[in-house]
Amino acid sequence: MGRFFTEEEVENASTVTVIGYKLYDEVFKGEDPIGKEMKATRTTSWGPRYDVRLTVIGVMEEKGDAMDTEGWDERFIIPLTTFQQRFTGRKEVERIRVEAASLDEVEIAKEEAKHILGRMHNNSGEEYQYWTAQEELATAEKIGDTMKYLMGGIALIALFVAGIGIMNIMLVSVTERTKEIGLRKALGAKRRDILMQFLIEALVLSITGGIFGAILGIFLGKGSAMLIAKFVWEGSNWPSVISYSTMIIAMGVSVSIGVIFGLYPAYRAAILMPIEALREVPGDEGIKIAGEEFKLAPLAGRFWGQLLDSLVCAAIVAIPFGAWTRIGLEGTNIVLWVAASIALLYLLFQDALNGRSLGKRLMKAQVVDSKKGVGKKRIAADKRIEVVRNGDFQKLISATGNLEALIDVEVKANVAGEIVKLYVNDGDYVEKDQILLEIDPEQYVEEKNQAEADVNTARAQLRQAELSIMLKTEELDSARQQAEDNVKIVRSNLRTTLATSQTQITSAETDIQTTLNQLDQDNIALEQAKIELNRAEIRLAELETELESVKVERDNALSERNRNKELFEKKLVSKRSLEEAESRYANAESQYKTAEKRLESQRQTVNSQNKTIDTRKSAIANRELTKTYRQLNLKELHEMRKAAEEEKNLQLQIAQTRLAEIEDTLENEKTVTEQGEVSAQANLLRRRSSLKNQEEFLEWTTIKAPMAGTVTLLEIEEGEIVTSGRSAFSQSPPLMTIADLSKMVVKTYINEVDMERLGMNQKANIKADAYKDKIYEGRVAEISPSGEERDNIITFEVMVEVVGSPSELRPGMSADVDVITYEEKDVLMLPIDAVQEETSAIATAKVGADVDAFKTDQEIELKTLTGKSFNGKVTSISGDRLTISLDSSQRGLRDGERTFTLLVNGKQKADGVSTDIKITKDKFVMLDSAGGIEIGNDASKGKRVSIEVGEQNETDVTIKSGLVEDDRVILPKRQAPAEDQF
Repeated sequence: MGRFFTEEEVENASTVTVIGYKLYDEVFKGEDPIGKEMKATRTTSWGPRYDVRLTVIGVMEEKGDAMDTEGWDERFIIPLTTFQQRFTGRKEVERIRVEAASLDEVEIAKEEAKHILGRMHNNSGEEYQYWTAQEELATAEKIGDTMKYLMGGIALIALFVAGIGIMNIMLVSVTERTKEIGLRKALGAKRRDILMQFLIEALVLSITGGIFGAILGIFLGKGSAMLIAKFVWEGSNWPSVISYSTMIIAMGVSVSIGVIFGLYPAYRAAILMPIEALREVPGDEGIKIAGEEFKLAPLAGRFWGQLLDSLVCAAIVAIPFGAWTRIGLEGTNIVLWVAASIALLYLLFQDALNGRSLGKRLMKAQVVDSKKGVGKKRIAADKRIEVVRNGDFQKLISATGNLEALIDVEVKANVAGEIVKLYVNDGDYVEKDQILLEIDPEQYVEEKNQAEADVNTARAQLRQAELSIMLKTEELDSARQQAEDNVKIVRSNLRTTLATSQTQITSAETDIQTTLNQLDQDNIALEQAKIELNRAEIRLAELETELESVKVERDNALSERNRNKELFEKKLVSKRSLEEAESRYANAESQYKTAEKRLESQRQTVNSQNKTIDTRKSAIANRELTKTYRQLNLKELHEMRKAAEEEKNLQLQIAQTRLAEIEDTLENEKTVTEQGEVSAQANLLRRRSSLKNQEEFLEWTTIKAPMAGTVTLLEIEEGEIVTSGRSAFSQSPPLMTIADLSKMVVKTYINEVDMERLGMNQKANIKADAYKDKIYEGRVAEISPSGEERDNIITFEVMVEVVGSPSELRPGMSADVDVITYEEKDVLMLPIDAVQEETSAIATAKVGADVDAFKTDQEIELKTLTGKSFNGKVTSISGDRLTISLDSSQRGLRDGERTFTLLVNGKQKADGVSTDIKITKDKFVMLDSAGGIEIGNDASKGKRVSIEVGEQNETDVTIKSGLVEDDRVILPKRQAPAEDQF
């Protein structure tokens, strides 16, 4: 409720507060406290008591009296600056609490706090004391781990005890039902039928006990939390968390215990011989097989008796798991010990009864006449059944392609000639730079020798041209040197003149800039003085207003004091009230005098600022005169510099013209000489290039492997003539191909509609046509960024890498690829055909006082403002609201809130009714509760069960809730094809 402080309120030390929930409840009695005032009193042992009136701006949520929130509901929070100024009078902060984002970041938060404090107070940050709860947390974690292992051991003991109990119960059941087992075997039941019967019974008992244990664990967890909150830490909100994952684990363990410990009794029942079992049938329950009449104690009486017997033992299968995460460690310890003790005592009590269980003694004898056709069963022919199964669910993209190496290189000859030696065969593995073959090198050796002789001749011609240039250059350099020296002298004089004049100009400009800066500073100072004057005048007005306010308060305090004095003299008020009134008057008088002094001081400040402004204006006028004088001086310096620069530039141009004339002559003569050198250099480059080409040709006669891999597509022999493949127009085939078979891929094409589901590194199953019984693991290694049209369909090229690349796979083999785009492990699945869908529409109408005009199961009509009508039925009435079931097939019906007129039998009962319509789609299946058996002529139609589904592929859908493994689901009847009409 309300709000927290703002930064402005903290800076201004505002008298605002946020109060605790209990304080709000006791002081304001549930009324809205926002904007109201409350008085906070500061008392000390050495001074007077101060009362501070605080305005309530917010109320904290109720926190309770837990260990870490104790007392917060009775506190009020004020800004730190308000506390320092109004209560302590000191600015020191004794303690700062910092909370880390997580346990792993405690030390990081500590170092950051140290750095921030050091930076704020200009020190290293080590001057303060730091404390963390790291050691206490580590100790608490060790204790928690120890308790976790201890509880796990106790849970295992409880599980073992529960398993023995279930096995004991089932062994007693087998002994008591020997006659039934013999009868079933005599009628044709097989060993596996008896085995499945008793396994299912053990499974039902363990599941029932597991459910009972989970429920008991929830109640014990909630109850322990309530007891702790009431008696251990009163008023605390002790957490009690329901963990559905733990509950699922508990149920799984319960089922596993039932199967494991029920297997031996079921086996004992299955191996009984029929004649031995029938021999034990009592005389008063005789049976007749030939005449179809026999008496048999039914399963129902025994089942409920044994269920009572097994609930206690089977419950402790799930109690440890059901309670583990719902209460604290102490509560879990209590629950586990109680559960184990109950189980042990109960089993001892059973043994004392010499094998006669509590269920047996409670079981009632029942007789069933089976004359009407027990055992006459037939399968319903019109049912199609699917069983809920548990397995791995996948979404696939299927495609076909050919195997090829991810990396392969075609080997071609760079020179033409006869193959004199072939070192490899098709299928050989070669290393990088290994020699593959040799071409006859004789022709290329002769051409290389001729090229070397041409290079030596060109090198001698180049040396002769270089000597000629050297002699001519020395002859012409002397004349050029004299002209260059003259240019240097003139240029030096020019630089000296320019530097001198520039120094003078720079000095003058610096003086002007200094004057301008000082002038700007004076103007800024003048503006600041004006601003300070405005502030002083505003503050003066505020102080005058404050003085008037304080004067009013003083007059009120004086009036109150006089009134209390008169009342005291009349003995109508206490002396303490009079003293408080006199104290308030004294405070008000003191504040009034203080306000007068501040007002007088502020008036003097205003006068001082006016004098400062006059001084600044005088300084600015002097600066303006100085600036004008220095600007005129700078203008004269620029004119003098320009004249001197023109004179020196003219002298430099004359000297440079002379130098250029000499250099032109020199360059022309040198150019003629250098032409011979250039020609010799070009000839040498041509000869060297020719030599390099001949060396490369000779080297290319030996062909080496460009990479490591396997030789494929080798189609040459020794003595065969090959042509060069370096020409862009060459059509010569490659000599061989080297492929890296350690990385095989399937090159395939995926339809554009499947690209949304396709991603890099997705797993794939690969089946080669040559090895149909093997499935190779793969992954998507490369996806083409652009598609191409194949058979009028846009497809994308995809490379699927074969993980491990088995040695039996070869390039060119055809392969089928299934890319796994989605996968779930160990999920419930059902064929898509078994899932049905139904749309329902529910309207909630707020009719107000007209609710008496309606009743449950009443037909009702909803009409819109445009006259559109929707029919429905009232399903329930709660307060002033009706819940109406609508026919979802009606056109125009949509989700949302609308206004309707409600009619019953065509008569208007309510108008302008705000109605919220919700349309939902319910997915359901028909559960085969009769197990697919039709008894007599009454076919079992199944039980409707709503389910929540997940992902689906072309055939199956995953089940999130509503069904369990091995549930039998009836498929909807297929529509018979309509007969042709003639």
